[in-house]
Amino acid sequence: MGESIISELVEVEKEIQERITHAHEEAKRLVEKKERESERILREEEEKLQERFEDALKKEIADAEEEARKIIMRAEEMAGFLRSYPDERLREILLSYLKKILPG
Repeated sequence: MGESIISELVEVEKEIQERITHAHEEAKRLVEKKERESERILREEEEKLQERFEDALKKEIADAEEEARKIIMRAEEMAGFLRSYPDERLREILLSYLKKILPG
């Protein structure tokens, strides 16, 4: 009877060890699956962020170009306006501005 109990204990131990091994393998598969899923989600989010960044950059560039066009248009208007002034009057205006910004 002692042999029988030892044999049964050995069988139970083998079964427990097989279950532990199986559980480790299953856990490893689940971890690998989750890692792949996480990597996929990360790639998708990165692509979305890159797209949003590019859209925002295009908008900022378009806004900056529009602002530059407005500045150039105002400068051209001012240049046209100043062309009508006599040279002596322009010198007076320029000197008054220089006196304000230059020291002494």
